[in-house]
This record gives sequence, C-alpha cells and structure tokens, in this order.
Amino acid sequence: MMWPAERAKDQRELVTALYQRGRDVPCDRAAVMAGGLRGADKDAALARADVDRARYLTVSIDGVLAEMAAHGLIPPVDGLSPLEAADDLVHGEAQYLAKRVGLLALTDARNLILDISLASRRAAEAWMYALRFAGYTVTAVFADIGIDEA
Repeated sequence: MMWPAERAKDQRELVTALYQRGRDVPCDRAAVMAGGLRGADKDAALARADVDRARYLTVSIDGVLAEMAAHGLIPPVDGLSPLEAADDLVHGEAQYLAKRVGLLALTDARNLILDISLASRRAAEAWMYALRFAGYTVTAVFADIGIDEA
C-alpha cells in the first residue's frame, strides 16, 4: 500500500519509537508467540507461563493502534473514541506497522513477544517461519477463552 509522504514519515517515526522501547531488551533470539481468540487474556497467560516481560519487546496490533491513537493517526469520527473509530483500513495499517517493528527485532536478534489473535493461520505460520529462519527459539503461549466470551 502507498501512503502520502507525510503519512509515511509519521509511520517511520512511530515504528522507530515503538522499536526504541525495546532498546534494553536482550538479543538472545528468543521469541514467545502469545495467541488466543479475540478477547483472551494473553497477559495472564504469559504470567502463568512465567514469561519475564522485561526480557522481551512486545509487538501487538492493539499496542500499535493505541500508539496511533495517541499520535492522532486515526481519523476522527464524531461520537467515537479514536480506538472505536479504527476501521479495517486503520487495522490494516496497524498490522503493517507491527510487522515492521517485528522485523526490525528479527534483524537485531532482539527477544520478542508476538501478541497475536490467531485469527489468521497463515499469518501465524508466516511469523513462525520467519522466527525459525532467523534462528529463534520459539515458545508458544495460548490464552484460552470460551467462544461465547470471545
């Protein structure tokens, strides 16, 4: 997808800021894929698995969306908060930006938590392939939730 120059600049700045948050994260080629259905408590599942979050850079679509909202990168819609106004196009952009952050981490061997919904088998398999190809040790943590709750 092509974005106007100003939008591309905003995206670069956001990706850089998100990645810089992990500057103190070790580069041990360790990854955790935290997945579950939408609404599953992945934070609790990571805690139960004794994952030390300080040793990983976390990449999540929700985290990117929150940053986009904080930086005014989600078009306003009357009566809705920025996150409520995030449509499919905004979600697609957030996925693109999260991938950029994740791939930066792979190039540096930075430890990584991929907080994913597992809604797309193809996306999960692509990340698993990229992590394995980059020499990462991968741990999977699944956050269970009932279908009715999801």
